[in-house]
Amino acid sequence: FPLTGVNTYTGATTINGGALTIGSGGQLAGSGSSHSAVTNNATLTVNSDAIVRASTLTNNAGSTINNAGSILGYGASINNSGVMSTTGTLVDATDINNLAGGVLNASGILSAPLVTNAGTVRLTGNLTGSNSGGAPYAGPITTFSNAGTLDLTQGTLSGVTTFNNAGTVLALNGNF
Repeated sequence: FPLTGVNTYTGATTINGGALTIGSGGQLAGSGSSHSAVTNNATLTVNSDAIVRASTLTNNAGSTINNAGSILGYGASINNSGVMSTTGTLVDATDINNLAGGVLNASGILSAPLVTNAGTVRLTGNLTGSNSGGAPYAGPITTFSNAGTLDLTQGTLSGVTTFNNAGTVLALNGNF
């Protein structure tokens, strides 16, 4: 189901089956200062000129998010235990958590004060750990805590203030 235009309803959004695509100019989970929780139990695709604004975004195990646009978290966190691929902007005001079993394939902008990884984070291309675009958080990744696998074999990570590692870092051709 493609969603285009600005979504103005209030309340939580749960995707339980099939696929939801945020299409050309589309915005999911409100606009302005009204943001609700988004829970994905299926497939969510965010096109390059689309925006998802959420108080909390949860991508559960067995679910997929494909982001070429902007996913902006304004509340508690962005939590991933499924597969999330982002070539656009993934920013949260508090934290981004890639949970055990989660796979985060990322290039583009990934930014939050705290990023934790207990699953697998694969970087392709140059990932910028800083969002200069403003809301909901304009700044570097203050702390990146890795207890899973951080794969830098095809990419680089920059803009991180503190890196804590209790996991595995693969960096054949990558840089940190």
